[in-house]
Amino acid sequence: MDSSPAETRVQLGRTIRQLTAHWKLGVLLVPLLQLPAAAPLGVDGASGNQAPSMSPSAGGAPGTGGQREEGDLEQEQLMQHVDSVQGLLSAATGFGLADCWQWKPLLDGKQVRSDCMPAAVVIVPNV
Repeated sequence: MDSSPAETRVQLGRTIRQLTAHWKLGVLLVPLLQLPAAAPLGVDGASGNQAPSMSPSAGGAPGTGGQREEGDLEQEQLMQHVDSVQGLLSAATGFGLADCWQWKPLLDGKQVRSDCMPAAVVIVPNV
């Protein structure tokens, strides 16, 4: 899903506003839901990230280096997680959204109503 930087900024800002002060925790947890261990939680993203088979035909027979390959895979997943978290944090900072959940709205309901409705219009209820 490719999107423009403006669309990305809006999506990121909306997400940060929804998570409020806990948005950095959300950034930390989202990549974890993509790991295969999250599959029992019913997370769709985890299904595509299956760990390679440890069968003898795959070169991962027990006691012949399979442990090392598994450790390498875990290390690679950890590094991908760190990279994605750092990328999201730097994007929020780069877009100037790190504290957007604290911002006051530019317009309130009364101001929108007064600016959008002409003064001569009178609304009469149906009797």
